[in-house]
Amino acid sequence: MANKVLVDYNKLGWADDNKSKIGSDYEVVLHVGKDGNPEQDSPDDKILSFCLDRCCDLLTGDKRIHTSLLRDRPNMTVQISQFALDAKSGQPVYLIKFL
Repeated sequence: MANKVLVDYNKLGWADDNKSKIGSDYEVVLHVGKDGNPEQDSPDDKILSFCLDRCCDLLTGDKRIHTSLLRDRPNMTVQISQFALDAKSGQPVYLIKFL
C-alpha cells in the first residue's frame, strides 16, 4: 500500500473535514493545486502521471478519471473502491490505487 495520497481538487473541502480518516491510512497527504502539485485545472493524464511518478494513490470524486489512464496505458492495473461518502454532496469519494 502506498503511504502517500493525492486528493483531487474536487474533494479538497471533504479532505479538510476528514483529515483524521485520511491520516489513518496515509502518512503523506498531497493536494491538487497546492505546494507544487498539479494545478486545479490539470488534465486527468497529468494527475495520473503525477501519482505514478510519486507512487501515490488518488482520492477523487471523478468516477471516470481511470479511463484516461487505461486509454494511455492499456496494460496498467488499477483498483477502484469507495473510500468514503461525502456527506455534504452525497457523492462517493473514490480511492484509486495503481498496481
